[in-house]
Amino acid sequence: MNATTPGKNYLGNLVYAPTATNGTIIKHDPMSTIINSGVNIDNALWQMIHENGIVKLKNKGTGLYLDEARWGKSTVTSPFTAKELNSPATQYALMNANQKSPAVAWNSAANGNYLDRWGVFYADSQVAWYFIVAPGSQSNYEEVYPAAVKGELAAKIASMQTFFDNTNEGLIPGTFTADARNGFTGAITAAQAVHDNPASTVEKYQTAMAALETAKATYLGLVNKPVVSDATTSRWYLIQGTRPANTYMTSTGAGTAVKSMALVPDDTQLWKFVSNTNGTADGLALVNKATGEYLNADAANNTVISSVATMPVKNLRNIASDIYTDGIARFWIENTGSPVSIRIHAGNSGVMNWFGNAYDNSSWLIIENVATSVNGVNAGNYHIYSTDGIIKVEGVDNFDVYSVTGQRQNIHTPLKSGVYVVKIKDFTQKVIVK
Repeated sequence: MNATTPGKNYLGNLVYAPTATNGTIIKHDPMSTIINSGVNIDNALWQMIHENGIVKLKNKGTGLYLDEARWGKSTVTSPFTAKELNSPATQYALMNANQKSPAVAWNSAANGNYLDRWGVFYADSQVAWYFIVAPGSQSNYEEVYPAAVKGELAAKIASMQTFFDNTNEGLIPGTFTADARNGFTGAITAAQAVHDNPASTVEKYQTAMAALETAKATYLGLVNKPVVSDATTSRWYLIQGTRPANTYMTSTGAGTAVKSMALVPDDTQLWKFVSNTNGTADGLALVNKATGEYLNADAANNTVISSVATMPVKNLRNIASDIYTDGIARFWIENTGSPVSIRIHAGNSGVMNWFGNAYDNSSWLIIENVATSVNGVNAGNYHIYSTDGIIKVEGVDNFDVYSVTGQRQNIHTPLKSGVYVVKIKDFTQKVIVK
């Protein structure tokens, strides 16, 4: 396998295991460099195998497996996959199911041409690699290749099923309608039929895998997104980040930094999406309820984002990620440009613009604010409180407790710290469990 990139031509560089030590970092170098360093050329030969129910990439010289797109490990439990980067496919991104970022040819004096990981997928780049059949193994390749592709299809079907099982039907942001879910399960069923058909060919396996990727993209495109507010409707949301855990996008005042803070909750943590009239069509802007100011989408990369009084020029959009919390899809909140020039990132405390790796703490759970509503019910009739993680209600025998993402909770079991919604007839009230 070798890589190519404009300006940094790695054509001829082979991926190899420098040692047989478990946990070694995989390297890339020209064949002459590998041989002159005393490493056996078999360490640059790889084979995709179907083992223990999953597809693995195994090194001939060391017996190590590629893991997390970077390491050589003696055992792996996550399937290997090669993502096509062009059509017809000649270049691939190399990765494992436990690592969303592909292997990148990294070149510096500090790391000595080791592989690393990067959050982009482009042909003719440092994440693009070729598979080259080793001389003398063509007949073996032709013999085992169909079985390997069938195994790859099986792994992809399993991966898609797991992905589907991690999502929920519903109407809130991050869930999917019944029709969307039926469409996706239909694609999985069709792929399974191709896999199980003895007459299926390599081409049919590959077509089925491509159809699954298309079905997944279609499914994600049908995710329920936050409502865009207008002059007559305001829909406010809590926006939960990933670092620190259980913190929310919070305004610290007009013109000041937006931070990730523990749940208050109050209007400083409520945001609405509105149409961006300064940017291109179909873009969004975020408005804070407490200040009425906008999240500054014009902030430079790797800087803390503040709020601003004037609508920013750069648009935002909500893209469903494949990261979930209690079966609810989190969203990447980023601009509509290509390449991305703003991606909202949950820093350690400050909310930042970071348009590097999308998986680096840049996914957000968007939770609709549930306003207290009283329809013929006197809230004073109830005393709602929590003790030792259990929510209690005095003044009524029957009540329900829900997470802010809509899951009904066991009222007799201690709950994790967070915010919950207590529902009594037509009355709802938020309760914080500490």
